[in-house]
Amino acid sequence: MKYFFALIVFGFSITVMASDHREQGAHVHGSAKMNIAFDGLNGEVELNGPGDSIVGFEHKPTSESDKKTQAEALEKLEKQIGEMVFFDSSLSCEWKKEKIDIHHETNNHSNIEASWKVRCKKSVIGSQLIMNIQSFFPKVKDLDVQILVDTIQISAEAKKSKTSIKIK
Repeated sequence: MKYFFALIVFGFSITVMASDHREQGAHVHGSAKMNIAFDGLNGEVELNGPGDSIVGFEHKPTSESDKKTQAEALEKLEKQIGEMVFFDSSLSCEWKKEKIDIHHETNNHSNIEASWKVRCKKSVIGSQLIMNIQSFFPKVKDLDVQILVDTIQISAEAKKSKTSIKIK
């Protein structure tokens, strides 16, 4: 099973890397991509998008105000991800941050890469997932979500807060 999960995560990573490479010169402000993969009760969630969509700007922060804005955005990602990607509370899912990185390019573009581990006490199959990222980051107008849970594959688009995705 652990090899299956590694293969799932590897497949998502290749997809994300290929799309990042293809879009690197012209990423789309207001968009983000999220991959969610579960093998049994263990999951991984990845978020990738332009810095403008999450932080509100893309340049490297130099002023105290920009540094504070960036720190607050990254803290939201770290501490409130369970409210942004809400699994039914009866599943008793616990989140653990893996990484939250900002990659600044020389042309004043930046990209956010974040990942978390999720452990639930019950299977997410048959449950409903609520995508609520726009409540925290209103500049995200289009969130492309790829979900892989055991043998279930789902592609969804969350264009507003409280977008519900049935995992079946």
